[in-house]
Amino acid sequence: MRPESNVVPVQTFIEKVDLKVIRNIERVGKLHRIREDDERPSNLDVDFKLFEWGQYIELGFGLSTAEEGGSLEISVKVHVIYSNPEELNLSKEDKEIFLSDVVFMQVYPYLREGFSSMAQQLGVGIPTLGVLERGQYRIELDGTESGSF
Repeated sequence: MRPESNVVPVQTFIEKVDLKVIRNIERVGKLHRIREDDERPSNLDVDFKLFEWGQYIELGFGLSTAEEGGSLEISVKVHVIYSNPEELNLSKEDKEIFLSDVVFMQVYPYLREGFSSMAQQLGVGIPTLGVLERGQYRIELDGTESGSF
């Protein structure tokens, strides 16, 4: 990761970086046992990791859920790469805005589709994930360049 040099406003940054790839890197579905009266998972965990911020910006996102008792587990991970040829940087606040309002909005359809497909293939009645509205979530970076929602 680069130090806080070459810091620009988020709007300038968005105009200079280019999305290179979004790819699914892992889909896991485990169904150990499930009965009609079993409760379906009601919580989703979203993980985020910033691997590199320099000439390339490399990020990972994960979406997972598990039923109590371990009978059902679904996990989807997505990898994202942007080119940043000028090695521009953002303030912490602008980086959180970029990650929340730009990157996550581009990644979420991949997470949503992977999660819904895995649930359908397992034959479990997990509702389709809804559409997210801007401001409904926020990535907050911690000191390790990972974050939470």
